[in-house]
Amino acid sequence: MSYPFNIENIRAFSIKQPWSSLIIKNIKNIENRTWGSDNEKWFILHSSKEYDKNTLKTKPNIIKKLKTIKWKNFPTGVILGIVHVTNVESNCDVDKYFWATGPKCWHIDFVYEFDKPIKATGALSFWKPDSNVMSKVIKELSDKSFLQSLYMYQFCKTLNTIYLNKQDKKWYDKSKPWGFNIVRIKVPTLLDGFKMLQRFENNNCVNKDNVTKESFQCNSEAIKMVEYNYGSLILTVVFNSGKSYEYFDVPRKVYDDLKRSESKGKFINTIIKKFKCRALTQAV
Repeated sequence: MSYPFNIENIRAFSIKQPWSSLIIKNIKNIENRTWGSDNEKWFILHSSKEYDKNTLKTKPNIIKKLKTIKWKNFPTGVILGIVHVTNVESNCDVDKYFWATGPKCWHIDFVYEFDKPIKATGALSFWKPDSNVMSKVIKELSDKSFLQSLYMYQFCKTLNTIYLNKQDKKWYDKSKPWGFNIVRIKVPTLLDGFKMLQRFENNNCVNKDNVTKESFQCNSEAIKMVEYNYGSLILTVVFNSGKSYEYFDVPRKVYDDLKRSESKGKFINTIIKKFKCRALTQAV
């Protein structure tokens, strides 16, 4: 497979906690800097040894968001994963974007968290990890899970905005007169192609920044329906008993894993219930 970056020479970039973990967990989609070119960039995300002491001096909505985060594991001095910045916006509108404080906003459209953090010493600006660290990074970037995520990202980027027709379960592109968008993508084997298309069907390549909510019915003894808000990261679970709960700061990856799980009830009991929640007075 050809990577969209030079796997041997990809650089790392250090960001303080809690921001680095929020980025790699696909919660924070903007990195704020005073510098940066407009060119897109791939980089390895490194968590600095220092925790940002100014977290409570940022925008009120961000402070409120930070207080709702239940998990407190913010590893430092380690490489967390890989990030893609699609563009850098100068003098960005801090009122338009939730995570924006400016003056330059690095817009992030892809993250992948490594299976295990890799211990490394950071540096200022973009830096090259030593050979020992790079061998571990390359191993993670050669992993089947990352390659599938990369396939999916490249495939969706190839398409124009896709809308899901929930009635006949087909994809169509409103910008095309014939309604469908035909694309080609190289895959190493036919099996990989089938797996990629299956993931495409599950994800639908919908621009989730423009889609507020998504829901699905459950064929379960305990669970009736699940709804996910891509903007607020709130997962709502409606039980057959009539009770409903909202779970906060649930990453998109966790929601995707829930959709793919064979037992929705078991996944909710073992994974989802670890997140902070509140009971709703009535069903969704």
